[in-house]
Amino acid sequence: MTSIRSPKPLDLKFRSSRCLCGYFIGLHGLVAVSVWLAVPWLIALLGTLLLVLSLAFYVFRDICFFGDQAVSRIAFSENRWRIYRGDVRSGDIVVKPVDCVDATVLSFAVLLRFRAQGYRRSRSIVVLPDQLRSEQYRKLRQVANFARLS
Repeated sequence: MTSIRSPKPLDLKFRSSRCLCGYFIGLHGLVAVSVWLAVPWLIALLGTLLLVLSLAFYVFRDICFFGDQAVSRIAFSENRWRIYRGDVRSGDIVVKPVDCVDATVLSFAVLLRFRAQGYRRSRSIVVLPDQLRSEQYRKLRQVANFARLS
């Protein structure tokens, strides 16, 4: 989706995000309170257990970068995007070349939607300002704006 006149290469390694962690905790907490107010206590207890497991999954995958679906790094060079997926602890990182299908730049985040070559499904990645250094985040916003206009 990017043209030959694309900006300089990027190599972005994500850090743990307090904002994203707060979002996950707030969202799961809100759902838990709603469940406790709406259903009997035994069903609410089971629902809360499922919510805790869901919260743990998302925090470990998107905050701690554990698991084979975790995206710990993205790179852009020579008009190509690459996603680095895998478990950070074991070092089993898989590099996948992808195409940037869509890029949305908001005041508080950058949303990138990628599609692996040869696949129909796309993967969306939300990048918040506290996941990168300020200079890297600024460059990502520029590349995302460029990708959106191309």
